[in-house]
Parts: sequence; C-alpha cells; structure tokens
Amino acid sequence: MSRAIDIYAPIHVPINWKSESVDNSNQRYQILKSICNVIPGVKISRVPWEFGYGSTLHDNIPIVYQPVAILTFPNINNENDILVFEVYVYDHAIAILHAKILFHGQLSAENDLWLTERIVRLCEKYLPDILIKIQDQPTQEPLLNTKKYNFFDVSKKRLTSGTPIWVSRMVTIQNLEEAQKLASWVKVPTNSEIPLIIGQGNYILKNDELFECANRSILLAQYFSTILHLTEESIISQMKNANKLVNNEKSINKYLEKQQYRQDHLSLLGILYDSAITGTQGDRRSFLDTLNRQWQIHRNFERVQKLMKINQSRLDRIKSALEIKNRRIIRSLLIFLASVSVISLLIDIWSFIKTEDHSATLGLFDILTLFSSETSITIATIAVLLFSYLASKSHDIQR
Repeated sequence: MSRAIDIYAPIHVPINWKSESVDNSNQRYQILKSICNVIPGVKISRVPWEFGYGSTLHDNIPIVYQPVAILTFPNINNENDILVFEVYVYDHAIAILHAKILFHGQLSAENDLWLTERIVRLCEKYLPDILIKIQDQPTQEPLLNTKKYNFFDVSKKRLTSGTPIWVSRMVTIQNLEEAQKLASWVKVPTNSEIPLIIGQGNYILKNDELFECANRSILLAQYFSTILHLTEESIISQMKNANKLVNNEKSINKYLEKQQYRQDHLSLLGILYDSAITGTQGDRRSFLDTLNRQWQIHRNFERVQKLMKINQSRLDRIKSALEIKNRRIIRSLLIFLASVSVISLLIDIWSFIKTEDHSATLGLFDILTLFSSETSITIATIAVLLFSYLASKSHDIQR
C-alpha cells in the first residue's frame, strides 16, 4: 500500500531579521528575493495566504509570525518519491520544511525512523550549499548579519547544515475506519470528532479538504515551538558554562546583557503568539487550539520563562560574588596602604627619638628606643600583614 506522508521539520537558516526595523512582509520578501535570485538551485515565491482582515481566509497575525517566503529546489525533482519539498522561511534563523513523500508500506515506529532518516538525508544533500551561499551574500537592514545574532547560540555550521531539528509526520485519511487502523501509529485514541489527531510526533488529518487550514496552523505552532526549544537549549548551555565566569567580570556582564535581551524578547514573542492565536480565523483557530493543547505550548513557554529566571538569579549571584571579591581586594589594599603609612610614621618618630635628647621626659614612644630600626620595621610589617588578613576575614564573616 502506498500513501503520501506530509513531513514537517524545523531547520536552521542564516536568515534573521531586526524585528523593530521591519515595516511589512513585502520589505522582507524583496530583500530575500534579491539574494535568492543570484543563487542557482533555489526558487523563491510569495506565501499564497492573506494576512490582516477581510475574510475568513485572512489571518491577522503579527509580522514576526508571518512566513517571509517559500523556497523550493528544482533539483529535488530527481527524487522520485518526493512530491513536495518546500521551505517556509520565518525569523530568528528558523524555517519550517514541509515535504510530501510517497511511502510504500505499513506505518510503524520502524518506518517512522526510515522516513526521518530519508528527510534528513535529503535536507543535508540539497540545502547546505544553498544556505552557505545565502549566508555569504551581503546583508542590508532589516536582514541581520549572522555575526550579530544574539537570541540563540547558533554556530555557522548549524546555520548551514540543513539538518532538521526534529521531524514529524501527518497522514490524511478518507474514512474513520482508516483512522482506527492508525491508532497504534499515533498512540492516541482516534475515535474523537476532532478533525486533527495529534499523536507523539505523528498526526492524522481526517478531511483532506481541511489540509490548507491544518498546514497553516501546524507551520505556525511548529515555528513557536522551535523558538521555545532553541531558547531552552541556549539557556541550559549558558548555565553549564556559568562556572567559568566566576573570575571574568567582562564575560559575566556580556552574559547578563544577552540574558536580559532573551528574557525581554521571549516575553514579547509570547504576547505576540497569543495575538496570533486571537487573529487566526475559521478552522485554523480550532486547529491551532488543538495543537497548543496537545503540545502543551503554553506550559512549555512558562517552563522556559522559569528557567530564564533561574539562570538570571544564578548570573546575578555570580556577579554579586565577583563584586564582593573585588571590594574585598580593594578594602584589603586600602588597609595595607594605611598600615604602610603607619610604618612610615613610626619610622619618622623613631628617627626623631634617636636624634633628640629628651631624658627628662618619658612617654609611650620611648619603647621604640628598646629596639633596633631593623627590628621595629620587621614588627611593623608583621602587624600590617596581620591587620590586612584580619580585615579580609572580617569581610568574609560579614558576608
């Protein structure tokens, strides 16, 4: 038995926009078109959807959640089992691949792995050369140079590898009996009235007339889910490297600045995603509600925010400890200098006592006459070091 399987896979691309400088989607499309037009092996086209208000075909969603363009690759036609292979370019160096692959056989966990590996091989075969050429093209605002990315920690290799971050699969069926047969494949009940069944990486669409609505909703949800996944990945990586920052104030300040930017930007993206949900119309809204609920997107968003707060607190503690350490060094140095001044004063007094005759008087400083100058200086030096050490320990106790 053969059937067409829809594949959805987020990938890294060297395309990131300065959001506050974007006026409209056409601005982004024209810039990307000028880049792709000089690169052989890739074609660019507009997204055939309407945004804003006007009809139930329109979705009034923020620009950051609107796909910029669709990239297709003529050479993929050499692959006989590939019916569709298109990359929807978004923002934040993320694109979502939608492919339709002709599959012969029974759907199972083993064949899921084969489908995943097949898509990975295709991506790594056709995408890297084109992504490298896109990255090498000169940029103009609002398109950012890859060196200026500061939301994710993504290397040049990852930006141009074409390797999918994950792969999910969707089957469109014609009748309910077929849905029951696929229950073991999606690993969730399939007898509900919901037109889109969301399983563990596998989906079932019960009505092919709703494909376009399902496709648009899945792309949007996959994009935001990818943002959350990559943000979490970057924060965890930063937390692992945090211990290396203990003695580097410049690095800790840089990390704190990036952390604050991520925290603010992610909060904004969360608000805009809620706005996108509100602005989605028709069946796409119900599909998006199903995806949000089954993927627990809002719970994942809250988890990433909590992780950010933990990381923020840890960085604050590291910076506070570094500042305390610096203050302790400065305080000890000041005490040392003050003690050296006392030594100088004692030496001057000792010299004065040695050169002046005051046998008729007796005072505390006459004790100095009992010691040689070398002994007096040695005693004073030991006292300076002792006072400095005690001052340092006193600072630790106060902490």
